[in-house]
Amino acid sequence: MGLAALSLLAEAGENRPLVCLVDDAQWLDQASALTLEFVARRLLAESVLIVFAVRTPSPGEPLAGLPELLVTGLSELDSRTLLDRVVIGPLDDQVRERVVAEAHGNPLALLELPRGRDAAQIAGFGRPDAQPLAGEIEEGFLRRVEALPVEARRLLVTAAAEPVGDGMLLRRAAERLGIAVDTAVSHVEASELITIGARIRFRHPLVRSAAYRAAGAHALREVHQALAEVTDGRSDPDRRAWHLACAAQGPDDAVADELERSAGRAQARGGVAAAAALLRSAAELTGDPARRARRTVDAAQATVHAGAFGPATTLLARAESGPLDEFLRARVNVLQAQIAFAVGRGKEAPPLLLAAARRLERFDVALARETHLEAVSAVIFAGHLAHEPGWREVGEVARAAPPAPRPRASDLLLDALAVRLTDGYSVSAPMIERVLDVFSHESVPVREAMRWLLLAGVVAADLWDLERWRTVATRHVTITRESGALSDLPLALDSCAVVHVFAGSWRPRPR
Repeated sequence: MGLAALSLLAEAGENRPLVCLVDDAQWLDQASALTLEFVARRLLAESVLIVFAVRTPSPGEPLAGLPELLVTGLSELDSRTLLDRVVIGPLDDQVRERVVAEAHGNPLALLELPRGRDAAQIAGFGRPDAQPLAGEIEEGFLRRVEALPVEARRLLVTAAAEPVGDGMLLRRAAERLGIAVDTAVSHVEASELITIGARIRFRHPLVRSAAYRAAGAHALREVHQALAEVTDGRSDPDRRAWHLACAAQGPDDAVADELERSAGRAQARGGVAAAAALLRSAAELTGDPARRARRTVDAAQATVHAGAFGPATTLLARAESGPLDEFLRARVNVLQAQIAFAVGRGKEAPPLLLAAARRLERFDVALARETHLEAVSAVIFAGHLAHEPGWREVGEVARAAPPAPRPRASDLLLDALAVRLTDGYSVSAPMIERVLDVFSHESVPVREAMRWLLLAGVVAADLWDLERWRTVATRHVTITRESGALSDLPLALDSCAVVHVFAGSWRPRPR
C-alpha cells in the first residue's frame, strides 16, 4: 500500500507540482498514518510535498523524525493587539488579561471572541452561561466538571463567576463559602481543567461556561454573594454591584441604585457596553414601575450606542409595556428612529425623528433641537428616497423649533441646514461658513463635535470647499481615534462614512 501510494502521488506530480495537506493528523488511523509516513520519507526528486498538521507530536509516533516546523501561539503582546482589533469599544483591562490567558495564544480563539457574545459579555458584565452549550467538546467538559467532588465543583463555579481571574479574591470568596480551599484546589488542578495561582487560568473558555451552567440557581446566588462581600467597594464598586445583582432573588432598589451609579461611571469612561449591561440589570431589579420604565429606556439608549440594535429594540418594547410619561415616550420614539436610521438610513427614520422632536419641544428644548438635527441628517442621507416628509418639510419644522437659550455648535448647524433645505444654497451659505468656522475651532466639546462633524463635512462639501472639508474630516478622524469614540457604534459608523464624503458629493435638488 505504501509503494502504491508513493507511485500514485509521484505520477500525479509529473505534470504539475502537487501539495498534499493532511490536517489533524493525530486522528489518522494507524494504517493510514504508516502509509503516508512511508510516502513522506521516500519523496526525493518528485515535485510532491506532504504537509502534516498535528496538535502535539509525540516521540515514537509514525510521523516522528520528519522535518518539523513548530507553530507556537501568539505572544501576549500580539494577542492583546489582535483582541483589541476585533472587539469594538474599550475592554476592561482585567477581562482582557483573562481572555488572553485563556486563549493561550490561539488566534482563532481571539478572533471568535465577539461571535455569539453580546456586548455585555465582552465588556465583562455578562453571565458565563448566557450562551447555550452544544457539541461534544462542551458536553465533555461538563461531564468532567460533574465528576469532581462537591467542594472542588463549588470552587470551580466560584472561579467561573469571578470575571477577572483574581486568584486571591477567589480564595477569600471560597473561604467565606466554607470551602476547604487547599483540598479543593488540589482536586480541580488534578482534573487539568484550571490552574489557580495569582491568576486563574481555565484550560478552555468552555470549561468556564460548563462549570457555571452545572450549578443551580441557589448555588450561583451564594457564589455571587460571597464574591460581592470580598470585593472592595472602594476600588472596584462596579464589579461588587454586578455580583450583588447576580445574587439578588428579586427586586432590590438598593442594588439597582448601585448599578445605576456604576453605569454612570462606565459611561463616563467610554464603556457604553458595560453601561448598557448595568442599566439593564438595574431596571430588572427596580420595584417601582415608573422608575423601572425610565431605567429600561436608559438601558435601551446605552444599548443603541453599543451598536446592539436588536437587544435595544427588545428593551424599548419592554419599556412601552410599562407606565411611560410623555417625555419618556418621546425618548422611546427618538431611539426607535435612531435604530431605523442606523440600520437602514432610508425613508423610515425622518418621520419618526420629526414626530419625536415635536413631542420633546415641551420638555427639553436642547434635546428637541438635537432630534430635529437628526431628522435633518436622516432626510439628507435618505436623499431621493425621502418622500413624506421631504427636505422642505423637515427644514420648515426645524426652523419653527424653539430657539436655544445658549446656542451651541449643533444649534448653529441646525439653523444653517434648515435654511439650506427651505431657502436654498445662496441664502444659507453665510450661515454655513460660520458653522464651519465653529467646528474647525478646538473649543467645541468632544462629544458634541463627534456627533455632528460628519454633517459639518457634508455642508463643507456642499460649498465645494475642499480645504475646509479636509480640515473638518481630519478633525473628525483624529477625535475618533483619540477619544475612544469607536465604543459608540453609531458615531463610529459616521467616522467611517466621513472618508466617503467628497467635495460636491451632496447637492440636494429642489423638491
